Amino acid sequence: MDKKLGLSSLTAIVICSMIGAGVFSLPQNMASVASPAAAIIGWTITGVGMIFLALSFQK
Repeated sequence: MDKKLGLSSLTAIVICSMIGAGVFSLPQNMASVASPAAAIIGWTITGVGMIFLALSFQK
């Protein structure tokens, strides 16, 4: 059985890898230039957004 990845699958893998790397490096870059209050506000907004996202998928 010969399994191959097509162009669209490989493109999706590359895009997801680039986004994933950015997710892990962005907080470090923001922490070096932002004030602690700005970082806390950012984490709070993100947390509230994640709660709304979880509630929207709740059964």
